[in-house]
Amino acid sequence: NDVEHGSVALEHESGWCLSYGRRRVLIFEQVESDDPADRFHLDDVSPEQVRELWKALAKGELSRVRQEAWLPGYGS
Repeated sequence: NDVEHGSVALEHESGWCLSYGRRRVLIFEQVESDDPADRFHLDDVSPEQVRELWKALAKGELSRVRQEAWLPGYGS
């Protein structure tokens, strides 16, 4: 329980990253991009779903990660 470090992230060598925090929001973004079109989120994501998507990202299965019903931006 650390207020300053409230999320955990995994970044693929392609620059795509999945980060997950206490609010149960999963963020999918191209970390080197300033384009808002490269930021997506899912609300109320279970830890189990996060693990599955982290595994897919770690394997480079970006198409699998992109299959989710991503919403634009970082969420509220």
